Amino acid sequence: MSEVKLNRGAIDLGIVTHNIDKMIAFYSDSLGFKKNEIMMIGDDIISDIGGAKSNDIKAIQVKTGKYQPKDEVENIIQPDYRINSIADLLFI
Repeated sequence: MSEVKLNRGAIDLGIVTHNIDKMIAFYSDSLGFKKNEIMMIGDDIISDIGGAKSNDIKAIQVKTGKYQPKDEVENIIQPDYRINSIADLLFI
């Protein structure tokens, strides 16, 4: 499951979805966001981060839930940022 939180002016939008392609299409096609205005925040290196990167959007991995330390050392897709908790978003 992926959760996305976006801020566009004074409007915060959040969606929880099991299909990142549909989520990105919703934000870009239906709401008019450009890909560079969308950022995926998730804990799963494959579905959340991999899905974001394969769709050319920025990705932040949170070190909670499905995160594993090996996510940082294996030769797999890497996020643009990695944070300890959602609270750390304030510092990006």
